[in-house]
Amino acid sequence: MKKELLRLEHVVQKYEGRKVLNDFKLNLFCGEIVNLVGIRDYENDCLMDLFSGKIRLMEGNSFLEEKTIDLMKKPIPAVMKVICIQKKNTLISQMTVGENLFVIKSNGHKLFLNHHALRHQTHYLLEKAGISLQGSELVSDLRLAQCHFIEILRAQIQNARLIVLEDITGTYSDVEKSHLCQMLKAAAKENVAILYLSFYPNEISQIADRTILVHRGQHIRTYYKGEIENEKLTELVQKLNYGGNTPVLEHSTGRVIFEIKHLKTESMAEPFSYALREGEIAGLYDNGQKICDEIIKTIFEKRNWKSGNLLLDGKIVKPFQNVNQLVNSGIIFLPDAIKKNIYMDNFSEQENVFFPILKKNSRFFFQKNKRMQKYVWNAFQELLMTYFPDETLNGKYLEMSIGYYRYIIMNPYLIICINPYRYADSLMCRIIAFFIKYAASKGIAVLIISGEYKEMLQVCDQIVELK
Repeated sequence: MKKELLRLEHVVQKYEGRKVLNDFKLNLFCGEIVNLVGIRDYENDCLMDLFSGKIRLMEGNSFLEEKTIDLMKKPIPAVMKVICIQKKNTLISQMTVGENLFVIKSNGHKLFLNHHALRHQTHYLLEKAGISLQGSELVSDLRLAQCHFIEILRAQIQNARLIVLEDITGTYSDVEKSHLCQMLKAAAKENVAILYLSFYPNEISQIADRTILVHRGQHIRTYYKGEIENEKLTELVQKLNYGGNTPVLEHSTGRVIFEIKHLKTESMAEPFSYALREGEIAGLYDNGQKICDEIIKTIFEKRNWKSGNLLLDGKIVKPFQNVNQLVNSGIIFLPDAIKKNIYMDNFSEQENVFFPILKKNSRFFFQKNKRMQKYVWNAFQELLMTYFPDETLNGKYLEMSIGYYRYIIMNPYLIICINPYRYADSLMCRIIAFFIKYAASKGIAVLIISGEYKEMLQVCDQIVELK
């Protein structure tokens, strides 16, 4: 019988001014994999901060190895070794894989590392973990999944008793998802407890000893391995959170608006063609081969271009050299650096919504047109209240909503979204999905280029996998 590591009972926790955990309970056993599903954005952030020691327990009972401990006075990392792995890469980019594995164990003194021993030990550990990397490779050259693998391996080296992970598999290929499962099972065999946080069940649910359904900060039910299928559990999550219904915005497709015709680059085995219609939501799925990056660079910078044409509304266009050319042609290009490119910090919220008009005119014009300002702002707020009645959208969620809305009201031919779901939590994914559907309902073509297949499946009319 596995030994209980940590138990939390009757937990009440506020986070950023709102009650996030309400009579929450959780127990974790050594060598066990537990998947919490139904975890929403604030719950995820709250639990990650709680386990990382950024916040302390506000109210509740806590036990370590069945002995009472006071987590209201001490943070969890003060009583046991916990490693939290986030969606974003937290490794030191300019250091090698080997240095990242051992530098913390050496108190950060890179100069005092025994490099010969480091190379030997790193090679042994990477090979044992099935990670196809060299210890001398820079972290800056790695894929996100590989960085996560290194973080898990480092947690084991540091003798972590508990590893807590956000839902990190959004950009993973199928091979990478499989390898993650293997690494977590291997860690569990070494008596490490694994806690995985997600909104929907996924690959981790299939290997978890227990899958715990959570709703609005409360434990609903525990399912043991093989007791329930992921599809059924997904339905339960949807029913609890959306009443079984998600906003449906009807959209119909019209004429071909954007076409990539017989595009050929130096590394492509075959020419690539793609047509996108008015009001259509289409996806180009990049399975980890970075072909999407090459196509984007070819389209917008004509790198490695050998042959082919771009057509916009039936007319051949040259590769676009800058953002102004795109906008003037009726194309909105949204890279994955969403915050930087969508929301303008030096403008107010109302000015950000009104930005398409403000940019073409002056701030004076904007201030004088109070009636137009009020109309646009009220229409935006009404939209949020209609489709997100149970959510208080502020901070990054409001900024994201404003950013998408303002580009939609510009009424472009085409919106191209690059990795829109990267690092997005469950609420942000819902916001992005809604505004993509909203754009399509207005007759705007939307092209999503991403490695997050599951998220694209929720919105796309068609998905093409690039190989």
